[in-house]
Amino acid sequence: MSRFEQRVAQGFGRAFETARREVRHAWRAVRRIPGLALVVVLSLGVGVGVNTAVFSWLEAVVLRPLPGVRGGADFGVAPLKRTPR
Repeated sequence: MSRFEQRVAQGFGRAFETARREVRHAWRAVRRIPGLALVVVLSLGVGVGVNTAVFSWLEAVVLRPLPGVRGGADFGVAPLKRTPR
């Protein structure tokens, strides 16, 4: 294994260990203040729900074409017939 590969492997190991420590610390903080965790989870849920509702409304009202209108099929382009002078 080259030095570069060793450093990359060590970097992944360090990153994984750091992430594990951060998750453990976050879990301890959540257990210490459960009310805050509830507020955070509810805020995220409301945010996702509102975002979904707004996007659904925009898609239905703005992004969908009007019924009966066939995009591009209502008119055609024909080449001009040139008459010799």
